[in-house]
Amino acid sequence: MTVVALVTGAEDRLGKEIARALASSGYSVWLHHRGNLPDKIHSFLDEAASKRWNVHPVEADLLQLDQIDRMFETIAKNGGLDVLVNNASLFFPSRLDQVTPAQWDLLFQTNVKAVWWCAIQASKIMKNDRSGCIINLADSGAYQRWVHYGAYSLSRSCVLELTVLLA
Repeated sequence: MTVVALVTGAEDRLGKEIARALASSGYSVWLHHRGNLPDKIHSFLDEAASKRWNVHPVEADLLQLDQIDRMFETIAKNGGLDVLVNNASLFFPSRLDQVTPAQWDLLFQTNVKAVWWCAIQASKIMKNDRSGCIINLADSGAYQRWVHYGAYSLSRSCVLELTVLLA
């Protein structure tokens, strides 16, 4: 039986490498991206096809809960979900004395709210199958209190606490 994984933010950097590692290990991988198939996803899909990996792009703007819901509905209708890797996040300078309310909201909606909602939606699918694994990624910004990235650091700290509370 093939294990099915969703990697959010799979179009670039760490998310792409996680997706590559899972696909090369035999997982069926959903590659989340946020808009029209970017060139980065096209090149990954070409690589996957040449290696006969089982990968599928899935689009959702993580700022829109209805789009997250549709993403999980698509995955549920196409075989379910065993692993969620909540990788997508935004990172930009966000000193607490300089960050705007709009920037604050953008960081927390993407880095916390979307992680929470993806975990909730994934758990609904996984409960039906009575198994599953949710991996929420954070980084050292959650601990190191990066002054020039204060709002970002707070958002990553929230992900750590969210993960504990969801467990």
